[in-house]
Amino acid sequence: MEAPLGGGTTLHIKGDRHLQHVRRPEILWAERRGGELQVVLQARLSPDAVAKLARAAGMRVRTWLAEELHGTLLGMLDEAGETLGIGILRHIACAYHCLEVFTAEGIEGIRGVHWSQTRLGLNSDLQHLISTAR
Repeated sequence: MEAPLGGGTTLHIKGDRHLQHVRRPEILWAERRGGELQVVLQARLSPDAVAKLARAAGMRVRTWLAEELHGTLLGMLDEAGETLGIGILRHIACAYHCLEVFTAEGIEGIRGVHWSQTRLGLNSDLQHLISTAR
């Protein structure tokens, strides 16, 4: 999976004229990467809303639901882009530019994240593992 956030130019949701066509509470994160607008949403947009946003922005729009990203396997990277370990995305706090990630203890110096295509559903077993590991 291509990273849904962090690889492009962050857009300020309140000030971007293209994003004003969509109800703001639904947009958690938006960035421009190349000729594409990437948006992380709280709730699914209708196809008409996505098409309207694409026309207003003049580019392709790619959307993700934040909830569906939870459970994604992540590579935890150091400054040189080397993998320090792996983690599981637990929650995205877009307002704070923050990811809550379940990782093995002792991983320090994380400077980046590599998004994988693997998603571990946050079922009750995984939720139990995360809550008891704290």
